[in-house]
Amino acid sequence: MAVSPLMNDPMLAVPLKRMDPLDWVKPLKAFIKETVNEHEAECSAEALEKMSRLRKAVKEVAEGKESVSEHAIEQVFYPYLALLEHACAHFPLKDGRVRVSFCWYDVAFRKKVALPSVTWEQSCVLFNAAAAYMFLGTSEDRSSADGIKNSFKHFQAAAGVLECVRARVSTLSERLTVDLCTDGLAMFIALAMASAHHCSYLKARNEMKDKHAVLSKLSMEASLLYDGVAKLMAHPTLAEITHRRWIGHCEFSRQLMEARANIHLAEDFLKQDELGIAVARLQRAVVLLGEADKTSRELGAAYTQLLSSVTPGVRRQLDAAVLDNDRIYHCRVPKLDALEPPPRLGKALAKATPLAGLLELSTVADPFTNITPVHILDAQTTLHDDTEAVVARMHATVREHRESRRTALTRLGLLPAIAAAEKEAAPGLPEELHQRIAAINAQCGGHCVAYLRDLSQTLSGVAEAAR
Repeated sequence: MAVSPLMNDPMLAVPLKRMDPLDWVKPLKAFIKETVNEHEAECSAEALEKMSRLRKAVKEVAEGKESVSEHAIEQVFYPYLALLEHACAHFPLKDGRVRVSFCWYDVAFRKKVALPSVTWEQSCVLFNAAAAYMFLGTSEDRSSADGIKNSFKHFQAAAGVLECVRARVSTLSERLTVDLCTDGLAMFIALAMASAHHCSYLKARNEMKDKHAVLSKLSMEASLLYDGVAKLMAHPTLAEITHRRWIGHCEFSRQLMEARANIHLAEDFLKQDELGIAVARLQRAVVLLGEADKTSRELGAAYTQLLSSVTPGVRRQLDAAVLDNDRIYHCRVPKLDALEPPPRLGKALAKATPLAGLLELSTVADPFTNITPVHILDAQTTLHDDTEAVVARMHATVREHRESRRTALTRLGLLPAIAAAEKEAAPGLPEELHQRIAAINAQCGGHCVAYLRDLSQTLSGVAEAAR
């Protein structure tokens, strides 16, 4: 993870995922030529080449060959995602029928997963868009109001994109890289939200300089959010992708923000002439800053320089408060182990910015309008298969009824009688058969034989129609 080099508050950015090269032209041209015609395959070549160029640009941004910027997100990432969405509507890119495989590495560049599903490709590109937003958030100059505002916006956007990634990968049943599994995404989303809330504290500190009770709650909320991120990073399932510096950053931020919460509480108690409690809070802040100093030694100059700008002032404030208390107020100073943690706000002020539909993120038009959408082709195939199945079942039913009829008539000895009734005259028939026909007619009426004859003709007609 990249750390912002600014003097104020260091923050982390998620590394971008890397991927293997892919040529869109060859597999999709072959599919179009096979399922449509060669003319449409040639007409689609330009759009397919554009998809390949945009994917290559995504790859170059991830590898650091091109800079991470809002221009890259809006003119590379989102147009490529829009083209993927258009392609999904026309080609079977989610079930492997088009021979293409998307190979992506985890953020630590250790393990890779190759899947034939475009959902995997979209999820990884979206993850990189979120990583780019976080990088932009860390790169803003948070010493200015505009810088804090922009940083806050970028971190919220990153969280929103990561939520979209989480929704998409939930539809995949295959084994994924750890960073896009449930625990990995939860950790990255929590980091983006903690960073955004951290920015909201910085904004409030500039705008509400005397509201120390509120600032203390904001700061303590940030501390607890970072503590939650550190615990997620320490989870065994994320050992493949997390680095101890990441956990160190979250520990440092937790210690720093809790120290600030105590400093703000001390300021509030000083206003109320509660010097004993104020001294205890400042003492607790100095302890936390000392712990943060130990943590910062493995993190780099951005962390140690920040502490060097904070700690001396807190120590001077503590010395002055102790001196005033000893000389004037003589208030009892609570023991540090008896101090309750500063109250938290109870909610993060940051909210993940919902991501619009992929087609709404870019103005890229559908370049495959002349190709019948894959869902229509699939529906046509399904209808044809269902129709053939119905006809086959009708044939089987008619055969079954015909055989049943013949068996019953044979058992009754009526087949010759029916055959005789179908003819106006039946010269040459044995006298015995004429006598049997006359006996049946006398016993149940001629309508019985006529009915069976009609039934036989009806079934024969149905069988002929089914053919």
